[in-house]
Amino acid sequence: KRLLIRWPDKSVRDMVPQLEKILKPHRKGACDVVVYYRNQDARAVLQLSEEWKISPSDELLDQLRKVCGSEGVQLSYGRV
Repeated sequence: KRLLIRWPDKSVRDMVPQLEKILKPHRKGACDVVVYYRNQDARAVLQLSEEWKISPSDELLDQLRKVCGSEGVQLSYGRV
């Protein structure tokens, strides 16, 4: 499994602390987390380390959707 997050350009300043706050209670899982970020000047794909693997839940997905929008969060069960 892999959780794909498309982080919105407008909240990049708070990205790390906000992402940490959202993901931290869901750690110790088996699901990889990948963050896509893009703005007018740059783009990046960040694969979070093993210690940030999560156990996905409806609560986690809802929290992420509030920040990233419904299209900004995707749980993938296959290859990307």
